[in-house]
Amino acid sequence: MKGKRFAIGGALLVATLAACSHKPSDTPLSYVPNDTPYLLANIQPMDADIRAAIYKQADQQLPMQVAQMHQTAAKLKEKDPKVAALLDVFADEFDGRTMEQSIRHMGLDPDGRSAFYGLGLSPVMRFQLSDPAAFQAFVGRIEKALGTSLSKATLDNVTYQYADFDKNAKLRFLTAERNKQAVLALLPANADEAMIRLALGLKHPARSIEDSGKLKKLIDAEGYQPYAASYVDFRQLPALIAGEKDPMLKALLASSPDAATKLPASCKADFDRMAARMPMISFGLTKLKPEHIGYRVNVALAPDIAKTFAGIDVGLPGLSGNAPAPLDLAIALPVKEFRAFWMAQADAVSAKPFTCPALTKLNDGFAKLRMAVQKTAVPPVNDLRGLRVMIDRFDMPTSDSDSKMPKIAGRLLIASDNPEGILAMAQMAAPPLSQMKLEKDGKPVALPADLTQKAGGEPAWVAMTDHLLAIAVGTGEDQHLTRDMKASGKAAGALAAFRLNGDMYRKWVDAMTDKVIGPMQHAAAQNKDPNAAKQAQEMAQRMQQLKEQAEHIDNIAEKFHADDKGITVDVDVQRH
Repeated sequence: MKGKRFAIGGALLVATLAACSHKPSDTPLSYVPNDTPYLLANIQPMDADIRAAIYKQADQQLPMQVAQMHQTAAKLKEKDPKVAALLDVFADEFDGRTMEQSIRHMGLDPDGRSAFYGLGLSPVMRFQLSDPAAFQAFVGRIEKALGTSLSKATLDNVTYQYADFDKNAKLRFLTAERNKQAVLALLPANADEAMIRLALGLKHPARSIEDSGKLKKLIDAEGYQPYAASYVDFRQLPALIAGEKDPMLKALLASSPDAATKLPASCKADFDRMAARMPMISFGLTKLKPEHIGYRVNVALAPDIAKTFAGIDVGLPGLSGNAPAPLDLAIALPVKEFRAFWMAQADAVSAKPFTCPALTKLNDGFAKLRMAVQKTAVPPVNDLRGLRVMIDRFDMPTSDSDSKMPKIAGRLLIASDNPEGILAMAQMAAPPLSQMKLEKDGKPVALPADLTQKAGGEPAWVAMTDHLLAIAVGTGEDQHLTRDMKASGKAAGALAAFRLNGDMYRKWVDAMTDKVIGPMQHAAAQNKDPNAAKQAQEMAQRMQQLKEQAEHIDNIAEKFHADDKGITVDVDVQRH
């Protein structure tokens, strides 16, 4: 028995010593509190070849972005000279340099880790440096642009710099460099030393994101790449907002005499209730290759909401994302389900109204929403299930053409529980349609010639099944329509899909920019006001740069999908 006691005691002693010997790491995530309401960070730097390819793409956009920053600064110069000066400084850091050269010029480490997070609501940015002296030189360039030196203070033998925005400042900007890490923070001007220690990294939080592995778990669960992931955790906000417990919020509302009455501590229950409906939004990269970038947005929803959207299946071909057309947009519009959902939300608020003074207007808002959605219970709106638009050809008229309208070929599919009802309304609006004999067999039937002549002379067809009504315009589109009507529309949880190939994207960009560039260049040449002429010329240059960037796009695709956890948005961009 005595031996067992010694064994247990020895085990406890070893465990205690091990715990005491544990030292927090010095990575940016080790300084992020586990209860931060928002976070953007990486847990692993990009591979060198991928980073080089991404930087190469960024280099193509840098001239336009630099010009935009300088133009914005020029507009702000009179109203807010300090902000204008800061914009000019940042623009100058990238002007005439590549992305990697700019990053190194500021002392940042391209292979480093970084984190942008909330110390409560106060934003903090922490990143690793490759050259602390270069970073200090960058801070010096900011000071020079502002025409003043940052004030200095010392805490725990560490010197940091700070600046208040004005004499009666509510907020204070702080920066420091320590152990080859830089930190930028925006805190209340009256922040206590404990908060400053956490912001500057002089002390680790009691439990960090690195300790809990929260970000790593999110990345693994949602299929994100480790190079960049972020989230906003709405469940952390009620305790900060209610009763103005957060120092940043308290500082911002200090000049509002009725703020305390609108956000009493009792508001926490209402804020908790709202956060439970949508606990978190997260974002992350899913693909990161030189020619292919993908990212995902996940919206976590309460189980009853997620179940409603995950169960939607409108029977519209194309929602699964298998889009053959150069431009293809499919949207689920299940009016019956949407109406039932929003009426249920309105009824829940009516049964238990919000009592927080800052939220009481929502009670009236949901009551009005209930009345509005009830109006959708009329045909043909009530029977609507979804829409799909496909464009195969988009040609702008030539300069010597009599027509100013573009030539378009494509199809429109309408999913409905009552396609005959939609057809009947169309026949009332265009009586010649009544001459057509349309069966529910999905076979295209040509529109009467007098209708197609009025619409520009392009051949057109309509087709119908028991759940689809469709129209196709343009030579050969009847064959595509036959395929569309036979395609499977089963896709539970699919809410929307979009695809745009590079050729079509460039045609749209060309059509948009050509309408702007010519008039802008003419205005620049004719305008005697040098400032107006300069702005017109800068706008024309931005449009031209947009056209040049479009040359590198091969394909853009987006999918919106719901499951038992919430709604996911996937975006893929392929380039060359």
